[in-house]
Amino acid sequence: MDSVSGFGTAPAAGDQYTFRCRAEKNTKGNFIRGVDGAQIDYAFVIFMPRTATNLPIGSEYVLTKGSEEFRGQIKDANNGQLNSRIWL
Repeated sequence: MDSVSGFGTAPAAGDQYTFRCRAEKNTKGNFIRGVDGAQIDYAFVIFMPRTATNLPIGSEYVLTKGSEEFRGQIKDANNGQLNSRIWL
């Protein structure tokens, strides 16, 4: 969290984060809306404790769930009042 503005901060290029989370697979074929209104398909929505870091759309990720590993780009991120969500 930026101490002057109180807003979240953007990570520097190459920053890596490791955290425990809950990953829910998109088994219903839901979409999210892009800033241009386009429908965007996603594979997982990640629920995690609230963070002050603003994760840039398009950032690379590696999701490890049990013995499985998934890679791709962040499609959307939201820091809510109680938790943060990331759509992958």
